[in-house]
Amino acid sequence: MLEKLRFASKGLINHFLQESSISSGLNLGLPSYVLIFLTSRCNLSCRYCNICSQEAMQKQELTIEQWKKAVLKIKAWLGNYYLYITGGEPLIREDIFDLVIFCKKNNIKVAILTNASLLTKKKIDRFVSIGLDELNISLDSVIEEEYDYIRRQKGLTRQVMKAIDYINGRIVIQITSVLTKVNLRSIPALVEYCDKKNMRLNLNPLIPNLFSRQNTRNLCNELWTSDSREIDACFDEIIKLKGRSTTIFNDKKHLELIRAYYKYPNKIISSFTCPRGHT
Repeated sequence: MLEKLRFASKGLINHFLQESSISSGLNLGLPSYVLIFLTSRCNLSCRYCNICSQEAMQKQELTIEQWKKAVLKIKAWLGNYYLYITGGEPLIREDIFDLVIFCKKNNIKVAILTNASLLTKKKIDRFVSIGLDELNISLDSVIEEEYDYIRRQKGLTRQVMKAIDYINGRIVIQITSVLTKVNLRSIPALVEYCDKKNMRLNLNPLIPNLFSRQNTRNLCNELWTSDSREIDACFDEIIKLKGRSTTIFNDKKHLELIRAYYKYPNKIISSFTCPRGHT
């Protein structure tokens, strides 16, 4: 319990310092979590992501032993922190369990970001047994026609929901949804579903893939919405839901920022810089 309190206190302090960094332009805080790309391979070909086409990256994967050294070096810098493992689809790597076990032994909290299509009962049971802290599952809509279309995988919506049912509260779940023209109007139904399942919902804007040369002008025209009236109507409803429920993880300020991004994308992007820089 004491360790959890220390971790939470550290997170709150770092959050305050990071917010101050953004507003002041000064480099004040340390990261409270780290995200690693375990693989760029993916078993899906989603309409808003082209990571599966990055063949050069697929030949540059680190081994689990290399990742173990990396996470310990990060711990030497940050102390205890939250590690988010993503991809591609990280569950393609069968040795992911070894990395999770190693992290837990070294007092590093672990979350896995997954499309859940490879999340079998056997894998879920093993993640429960080794103490995985969180599964961050992609689910853009509970309406099959919408989500299956976005992910180009018929039956995926039911498959993801069955996995969530099987987990049944044994692992903390956060749902991540990308807001697009296809699912924007059905977000209230997704909020209701998450509320019933006691899951947080994190709403994300449609942005260029980290490893691609996409920009907002050519980014998935079939998914981008530029109808200001529709944007305002949908975000007004989402913000109302935020006020009535604790399910939506984003704060109101963040939701308003996403609204502005859809209306004035290039202006919003150009106004942001990372306080830590990037390479």
